[in-house]
Amino acid sequence: MKNASENPFRLPPRFTALVSAWVCLVFALSGCKAPKDAEPALRSEAPASESEPDATSAVVVEVDEAVLRKDELEKQVGYALAARNMGDVPPQFLGQDVRDQLSREIIERFIAQNVLLSEAARQNIAAGEEDIAQAIGEISAGLPGGMTLDEALEGYGMTVAQFREDIRKDIRIRKLIDGKTDVVEPATDAEIKEFYDESLEHFQVPANAHTRHILVECEKDASAEKHAEKKSKAESIRKQLMDGADFAKLAGSQSDCPSGKKGGDLGELTRGQTVKEFEDAAFSQPLNETGPVVQTQFGYHIIEALDRTEAHTRPIDEVREDIARFLVDRKKQDVIEQYIQELRSQSTIRYGESYGSKDSGR
Repeated sequence: MKNASENPFRLPPRFTALVSAWVCLVFALSGCKAPKDAEPALRSEAPASESEPDATSAVVVEVDEAVLRKDELEKQVGYALAARNMGDVPPQFLGQDVRDQLSREIIERFIAQNVLLSEAARQNIAAGEEDIAQAIGEISAGLPGGMTLDEALEGYGMTVAQFREDIRKDIRIRKLIDGKTDVVEPATDAEIKEFYDESLEHFQVPANAHTRHILVECEKDASAEKHAEKKSKAESIRKQLMDGADFAKLAGSQSDCPSGKKGGDLGELTRGQTVKEFEDAAFSQPLNETGPVVQTQFGYHIIEALDRTEAHTRPIDEVREDIARFLVDRKKQDVIEQYIQELRSQSTIRYGESYGSKDSGR
């Protein structure tokens, strides 16, 4: 179930992907394995030139003096797959369209990154060592326990020095963008109200029931004798509960469901998340009381409903701050996209022969 406090609306991904490729790597370093060797990210429609001894070094796109080559593009596709928990999926199961889409996103990000960096250089925008140290500290804190940044980066063939340089670029871009978006006005009450009224579907909270259970597993097609045995065991457990036994302890020792390790707690369930027999009990039993044994296709359950929330629409006062942030971010998105288009029009952009023939800001 979606957390009720979660922002129910999102900006387009490109708004959060206008900066350097280290962002993808940050996500990957948070626990994903290093990506396996990537296959070609875009299928070349023309054979490699005979004068090109190494096809992996073929130019994908040039932005002023910056060059993205095929091998780097493929590496970035690998990072992106790892960040999306797809790094271990065999290439044949991904589909070329997935890799092509990622490649297009990376190419566009490379162009945006470099036109912004050129402008940051023109404006003498720098990234201080303190800024870099803070960013690295935040990234290191998000690594799996016991893993150092050096160890994490080693799996990606990247040194800390290279990583620091990518972070430096990102900070310079962020400072440049912040300078362009600081003129964006806060959302007005009228704008917030208009968005709320037009987007009520985003603020619907379905009915939910916080439940815990103990499962005595029994296959649906088991013999009548086996069903009788399992049901009897469930009834015995229920009797212990009625006599005052601790539910969580019994779940830990008796339940055949993995939730037994958490005292049988299943968290909040919405309608449609579980089988009908279980759902009916969870949404009808008196709260904090041990219900009768319930049979489902999984076996026999002893269920307790700990809390329930009726379906409702979140009031505007509850989501006002979320909406205000979203509307400001959307305004910033418009400013940034327009700014990047202006910078692109002032830059020289050339695509490699196999990746298109667009020029100069297109």
